[in-house]
Amino acid sequence: MDHIVLLICLFPVVFMLHDFEEIIMQQRWMERNADELSRRFPVLRKQIMQLRELSTTGFVIAVAEEFILISGVSVYAVLSQHYFLWMALFLAFGIHLLVHVGQFVLLRKYIPAIVTSLLCLPYAVYVCYFFYSTGLFTAMDFLLGGILGVLIMVHSEEDYNAAVDASNILFGNATSEALKKLDEDTLLAVFEGVPQFEVSRDALTAGVKAVDLFVDNAAVFASKGEMRKLVQGGGISLNKEKLVAFDQVVTTADLLDDKYLLVQRGKKNYYLIIAK
Repeated sequence: MDHIVLLICLFPVVFMLHDFEEIIMQQRWMERNADELSRRFPVLRKQIMQLRELSTTGFVIAVAEEFILISGVSVYAVLSQHYFLWMALFLAFGIHLLVHVGQFVLLRKYIPAIVTSLLCLPYAVYVCYFFYSTGLFTAMDFLLGGILGVLIMVHSEEDYNAAVDASNILFGNATSEALKKLDEDTLLAVFEGVPQFEVSRDALTAGVKAVDLFVDNAAVFASKGEMRKLVQGGGISLNKEKLVAFDQVVTTADLLDDKYLLVQRGKKNYYLIIAK
């Protein structure tokens, strides 16, 4: 196999090796260290708490999205022999490794991914050396690629946070605040395939009792008696908040993205109500 092809094809493998350590250790480590980190770095308390609430499933979904992107770009680089976009992603990964090393030095204790970061750094350094020494990339190419890599990292972080929020809604302990942060496209993507019902927006404008809305207007529940029993047992949530009364009034103020209501029955049964 051509040497450059080997280096390129190793990238997705090395990426997953690195992220496996994070997947395995992240949640347990954050549970043990989140309070200490919040005390030491109060300005980062919000981000630290978000990481603490991140489920392993949510983290896996975010990693999978990045792996698919890296694999696709790697295949494109091999087939087209155009390496700039691949190098930008690779430099973003290299910066990511250095960030972990910096965190390790700052905290002076084990952090998830430091072991694989140290193992992956020699590969990262060699790849940069190879591309430079063979004339495939100039110093300016590395500079421009690094800038693009940073931009990719910033954009990826936004997508990552959205993916985390979305996955936590389905698999974790997400709050109504996390649900309200989702834009319409993400909301629809997350709940693609769940039962959907359309209701009159005029009815919501005037205000309608939940039991009437979810039985008569939208057949989420078979009967009002069934819904009353579930509400009394704490088994129904509206927009990730427990429904405290079966006759609670629902209005347009409850709509997500001014259009949707999310009804949850138990832990895994979701229903999307669309106001039109």
